[in-house]
Amino acid sequence: MSTSKEKQHWALDRRVPISLIITILVQTSIFVWMARGIVARIEILEQRSATTTTELSIRRPIIEDNRISVAVIKDKLDNIDRTLTKIERKLED
Repeated sequence: MSTSKEKQHWALDRRVPISLIITILVQTSIFVWMARGIVARIEILEQRSATTTTELSIRRPIIEDNRISVAVIKDKLDNIDRTLTKIERKLED
């Protein structure tokens, strides 16, 4: 049986191929490199989101004003259409 000292001590056996160690190191470095890229893209997206939110809050009153203006123009066009219809009826008579 092994003693507690042997359980605490960790050693790398010579039977572990160097190619396995290199592969693990390369994969780990690629993972870290990809993680950095993902973090950078997330930061860019967060900045764009903040910018978009700010622009939307600035443009929201303008959009609301445009909706009101469109409603007013629609009412005026409806009135013009009714007036034209009346004129056409009088011309037909």
